[in-house]
Amino acid sequence: ITSLDVVGGDDSFFDRASIRNCKTRMGLLAGVVNKWRGESIEIERLEMAIKSGSDEPDGAGAFEAIFQQGDDFSFERIEVADASLSWGYSELTAGRIENAKLSAQRNEGGWRLTVTGGTFSQNWLKGLSIEVLECRLTREGVQIVEGRMRSGSGAVTLVAEVRGPVTDPQVTGSGEMKNLPFAQSLTPEVEAFVRGSLSGSFTLGGSPYSSSVIAINAEIVMDLNDEIVI
Repeated sequence: ITSLDVVGGDDSFFDRASIRNCKTRMGLLAGVVNKWRGESIEIERLEMAIKSGSDEPDGAGAFEAIFQQGDDFSFERIEVADASLSWGYSELTAGRIENAKLSAQRNEGGWRLTVTGGTFSQNWLKGLSIEVLECRLTREGVQIVEGRMRSGSGAVTLVAEVRGPVTDPQVTGSGEMKNLPFAQSLTPEVEAFVRGSLSGSFTLGGSPYSSSVIAINAEIVMDLNDEIVI
């Protein structure tokens, strides 16, 4: 498939998706005399806006397609060279992974995802360079088992999960930051007058599918290498 643009419906787990240069293996008689086992799907570029929940209690069925195997076609891996994924009900809950390499491996409980390169943004954690995000995707929810990101000379670690009913999924998580530059988290009016870096720990909470926010509460400390310049 050279180019595919799709708008999701009520029964889809995404709002929109764009795929460029998608390929998989196919034997001469695959799907004709025997089941087509593609093994791996390789995608050059993927952009997808993922739904964060549903207004309907039975809306979880839309996400079932992620875990199902087809009767005539099956695959175990997905490799994306350039993946951009977005989520969030509103601007206050929106997050994004941009221009990252994504590797997904099917397992008994669902999928194991590894994301490297590209950037991660959520609330005031903006444009962090991804070293690695190790995730587990199951019918119970999404879990970030290990997250390591950087911004300049600063570093951020993160563990988090999204669970709960599809009508009100909840985010919980925690992380640490060390010598993290904070200029990109400021409004343009303030950024011109303040710069520096901070260290400390933070927690996440809230729902990505509501008009409220995904709150990040931080306990800030000044490391020996931190500074605030006004």
